[in-house]
Parts: sequence; C-alpha cells; structure tokens
Amino acid sequence: MNKLDNSRPFDIWIWSNKPEVKEACNFIDKKFLSTQKNLSKKKLRYHLRIILTDLFVVKQEDPTKYIAISRSKNSYRNLKRLKNLFLQYKYTIYILDVLESHGYIEQHKGFNSDIAKRQTRIKGTEKLFRLFRKYKSDSGTIIKRNIPVILRDNDKHEMNYNSDNQQVKNIILNTNRINKMLSRHIIKLDPEILWDEIKKSNTNISNIELENKYRRVFNNGSFNEGGRFFSHWSQRIPSKYRQYITIDGEDTVELDYSCLHLSMLYAIEMIQLPETDLYLLDGIPKTLRNVIKSAVNISINAPDKTKAVQALNKYRRDNEYKYSEDDNAQPENQPKVPSIDIIDKILKRHAPIQKYFCSSYGLKLQNFESNIAEKILLHFYRDGKCALCIHDSFITSSKDEYLLRQLMMNEFYETFKTYPRISKK
Repeated sequence: MNKLDNSRPFDIWIWSNKPEVKEACNFIDKKFLSTQKNLSKKKLRYHLRIILTDLFVVKQEDPTKYIAISRSKNSYRNLKRLKNLFLQYKYTIYILDVLESHGYIEQHKGFNSDIAKRQTRIKGTEKLFRLFRKYKSDSGTIIKRNIPVILRDNDKHEMNYNSDNQQVKNIILNTNRINKMLSRHIIKLDPEILWDEIKKSNTNISNIELENKYRRVFNNGSFNEGGRFFSHWSQRIPSKYRQYITIDGEDTVELDYSCLHLSMLYAIEMIQLPETDLYLLDGIPKTLRNVIKSAVNISINAPDKTKAVQALNKYRRDNEYKYSEDDNAQPENQPKVPSIDIIDKILKRHAPIQKYFCSSYGLKLQNFESNIAEKILLHFYRDGKCALCIHDSFITSSKDEYLLRQLMMNEFYETFKTYPRISKK
C-alpha cells in the first residue's frame, strides 16, 4: 500500500488551547511569519493554529498517518464550512509552504488527471514533533467546534440561509440549548478501553470522542425536510457498544420507536397500525427481516421503484454479513430473494399507505421525527437531566427510563393523535 493512502481529511473543526500547540504556534509565528507584510498577521496566526492543531491530533492517532488537504482554490471558494470558519485559500497555502520550506511538515502535492486524482498529503516531521514536546503539558484541551444547523440543496451541497428568519432562529436556539445540556453532563463509554476496540474495528473513525455536540441537517433547501440530529459520537459507534454508555457515572437504557416511519404513515392516513410484525412478508423467510427493514426505509426514501431496487441491491452487496437476525448465519446459506420481489411484497403488505413508497417522502418523515426528538431533548434540558438521540431511539440514565418512555409516547401522540410502539433495546 502506498504510504500516502494512510490518511484522513483535514479536520477543520478541531481546536485546541494546549500549550504544545499554542507555544509552537507562537514560536513559528515570531520566527517565520512576523516579517510578512502583505498578509494579515491575525489571519496568518489563525490559519497556522488550525493546521498545527490537526497535525498535533493526527500524530496522537497514528504517527504514520497523513492529512489530506486541498490546494485547489475552488475548494475554498465553494465549501461553505470553510467560509464559516474564515479559512482562506491564500493563507492556507502560504502556511503549508512555509511549514514545508522550514522542515516542519512533509508535503506531497496532489494531482488531478484523467486516470486518477489525489489531494495533497501533509504530515508533521520530527522537527515539528520536537517542538511540540518542548512545550509538553497536561493542561489545556482539544475540542470539536460545531455549526448547529446545516441546510443542503437537492444535490446535498450546503446552502446559505437567512439566520434572521424566526423559524431558523428557534431551531438554532433550541439546538444550542440541547448542546448546552450535553455539556453539563459526563457522557462516557465504560470502560473507556472500548474506544481502542472501536477504532481498530473501523479505521475511518478518528477522534469521534471529541464529537460531543449535535447539529441538525435539513435537506432540499427546506427547513421542513430532514432536520435530523447528527454528529454526536454516540450515533457513530457500532450499536453493540451503546449499552456501555454512562451518563454521570450511571448506567443507561435505550428506548426505541418500533417501526417508526411505518407507524407515522399509518397515523397520517388515520389507519390503525396492524398488530403483527410490520417487517415480516408473506413468502419471505424471517431470517431476512433485517433486509426487509432496510428495504422499507429505502423504499420510503427513494424517488421511484427503479432507484429503490438499485439502492437495495447496493445495500445487500455492502452488508452481506448482516442479512440475518441469526449472527451465525452465513450469506451463502440465505435464500436468494430478488430485491424487486421484496419491494413488491412490501407495497402489497402495506397497500393502505402504498402511495408514500418510492415517492421521496422519507425526508418529510424525518422532519416529523426530528421535531419530536427536539421536544423530548428540550424537556430533559429544562429538567436538568440528560438524554441522547439516535434518530428513532433515545438513551438516558436508567433511573429516567419512565420519564423518557412517557415523553416519547406523549410527543408522538401530540403530532399524530395515536400512540406509538416503544421497545427497550
């Protein structure tokens, strides 16, 4: 493997006040940047601090890992996240080149051809690490910054929005309140050694324990589509580890809205929910329940049946070892049921709500779901308690299980005038 393939994207959200980073920044600034006349000294220091912070953090992750960072002017012109953090092309490139010319980073410039492309890779040198060690201290911290609300267009690109709009103001205010709730409580994995196990199982996960805030992501240029809470580390760890989450040193419980989107659709049509398992289909073995569950969600989100079949085929290829409820079942022993047959049987089984399938209705349901989640989390905020949102499930201290269950029931009823099914994971 090419050593440059061991890399991760430049993390623009990380910030640190650790002496190693602050003093290294001061040293390099005074020695190499103070004579620069044509660029803002304040902006130079800001860009230097961000780059040094990520170089410091990636060294702790893996001393051999590179950072992938863009030297393309278009990246800095088009990416709104960079604009929101005041990162500018000319300052970033200037800092990279100064650090390389004075031996503080190794820089491999990227390329873009008809055959292949690769972003620039950077990695701190021993000279930089010696500078960090010179100012080594146990004080200071590393934090992950966050923009509380993101709006994306139909192509999933981030959009600007009017933050003076009252609806948007309320969303931002409430998301900040919920993040304030999180900051008041100690949310951990116990034992913490599980972090090592999690990171070994997924090399794409890095520094997720720093991701301790939510952001809401809205879609299709509308604050009435999507809006789910994302970015907290509890959502990114494999589900089997969530049972080890503690809040203020106490064990937790996870409660789940069963068959949430199907329940919403039946409620919208004012039809009583069938009492049987909504993810079982005639003629399809029970061992494929996980596939059926995914097929339901895919079909609700897809714009048409063709796209739904394509998405389900991809899901099955990517998750062949997750087909069955039986952990010991092997994919080669599973029945080969075509994806289109599964989707057709879903449409037949749920004929009363068939019009919502293959119609891109999923984002509207996510908006209902996320607004319910907001109300539940705000209730915990006002009570001085803590809860975590995993989209259609919630985690709280075991002592607050009854409170959480009642809130989940009541907030769903307030929206749909019927009670949901809730299960304990």
